[in-house]
Amino acid sequence: VTYSTLANVPKAKRLKIVNESKNLLGASKKCKDIWNSIRKADFRKEGILNEANMQLVFSNKNKEYITDMLRVSTVEDFISLFDLDRDGFLNQDEQISVFSLVKEKCQILCEELAAIHEYQLYKDIMKEVRALEKDIVIYQNDLRSEIQKRQLDEYIEIGEEKLKDFHKQWECNFEDFERESMNKIEELKNQHENEMEELNMRLDRAVEAVKVKPKARLKELQTQEKLVAANERIEEAINYRKELKDFEVEEANRVEGLRHDNAMKQRNKLLSDQKKEMLQLESKIETARNNLRIKMDKELNTLQKEINLHVNDIKRIQGLISRLAVKKGETNDELRRNKDRAKKTMNQIKNARKIGGDAERTMKNTLVTTGATITAGHGFNAAAASTLLLGGNVRNMMTGGMLSSSLGNTSSSGNNFANQARPLKYILTQA
Repeated sequence: VTYSTLANVPKAKRLKIVNESKNLLGASKKCKDIWNSIRKADFRKEGILNEANMQLVFSNKNKEYITDMLRVSTVEDFISLFDLDRDGFLNQDEQISVFSLVKEKCQILCEELAAIHEYQLYKDIMKEVRALEKDIVIYQNDLRSEIQKRQLDEYIEIGEEKLKDFHKQWECNFEDFERESMNKIEELKNQHENEMEELNMRLDRAVEAVKVKPKARLKELQTQEKLVAANERIEEAINYRKELKDFEVEEANRVEGLRHDNAMKQRNKLLSDQKKEMLQLESKIETARNNLRIKMDKELNTLQKEINLHVNDIKRIQGLISRLAVKKGETNDELRRNKDRAKKTMNQIKNARKIGGDAERTMKNTLVTTGATITAGHGFNAAAASTLLLGGNVRNMMTGGMLSSSLGNTSSSGNNFANQARPLKYILTQA
């Protein structure tokens, strides 16, 4: 009779579990080397690993590490195993799944090691599990940072494109404004030229000459000359003519000078008015130009604030997401293990109480002497007590996928450790 819970576990299976576990010693360091090789292979920082990139990863000792931990020896098999969406390359999630699979394999092996009482190896592999969990959080954060950086760069590029479009639009606006301003100036110049031509034509007409009258003395002398000539007073007429000859020339020059001065005054006045009008137009244009520039600056400031505000919001949200993801990654696995451990513990306590109660009733009905002899064929025997003490109920666990091919269908205990006073008391009484 044996009370060992290992009695029903084949030796070959125990050796296989131990050998598989030993291959995973130092798994965190091996995975870190593989991760560094993956990062170097993804030199474009696109988060994509194709077959050519994986050839770089499968070099040096990485191939040996991958073969030992995952039983994959070729790039084609590696991509086929982890390329879940069948697009021919590994994206960020699929890259992380490589290390998650190694961690899950370690976790499964830990349960198997606990079932076969390889506690030191169990402890070492659990260290690797926790180290892998921390490293996976770092790996995910690295990829997340690159994704967030690309997203932020894309938004910044969009912002730069918006700024370029903005400046281009305002360049067109200023070009249209300058063209309209030049047209207005040209129209005003043409108007001024036409006004000057009209003034010159008006000044050249005889009507303008009439407006400047000679002195009354000239008219009086000319009348006297005509009167004395009509009365045949020739000598007096000659004297008047002599006096009028110089006086008429002098008066003609005076009148011409007055006409010229009057024309110049009108031209100068027109030029002055035109100059004022041109200055007013230029001042209006400059004011409109300044207003347009102020409007552009306001819209530019608003656009820049909008872009920068969105950039800051994106950075803030990305930082918050990263912190939450890191916190969740650091605690989620351990919380899940604690929850599973608590659940298994409660189940084990429940089962132990149930079995203990049945055993007590059975012992009362079957004890025939104080030596605590057990009748054969009862449900609670020494083997059952030993099994319960050392491991609890045995359950079958089928590993799937690659782990099934590497470990086979293994039977493991449920890690149900509880207060088992009754079976312990029974075994001690048999000593």
